[in-house]
Amino acid sequence: MDDLLGHGPADDRAYEDAYRTWRSSLTTLLADAARLARWQERRYRFAHRVGPC
Repeated sequence: MDDLLGHGPADDRAYEDAYRTWRSSLTTLLADAARLARWQERRYRFAHRVGPC
């Protein structure tokens, strides 16, 4: 089956690597409440600057 962009077959290993990287980042972020609060504040400030799409 082609990937979403039509570039040929999906590489399961690439998807698994991306998933593992995402999970690792999420685990790191959620392990520290202060870091999570800073990340959320930064995200909210960015969204406020960008505004509605």
